[in-house]
Amino acid sequence: MKKLGKNSLSLIGLLDTNLLDYQEENQHHARITVDYRSVGIEAYTHNIDSVTELDKKLAKFCDELYEDVTHINKIKIDQE
Repeated sequence: MKKLGKNSLSLIGLLDTNLLDYQEENQHHARITVDYRSVGIEAYTHNIDSVTELDKKLAKFCDELYEDVTHINKIKIDQE
């Protein structure tokens, strides 16, 4: 689970929107769990009981997206 901190509602929306778009484009979907200020993303191909290259690609995208979202959050906090 990644914690988003201050301004988390708008950040969760940004994270989810981009992730949902990515998943549709790649026809590979993850389990997304939102728990207050934390978001968990599970990328695992259940029908073959393994982690595939698509899962790794999705995980990399999620890590990059998380970095973007936390950077945007830092800018918003600095502007307050």
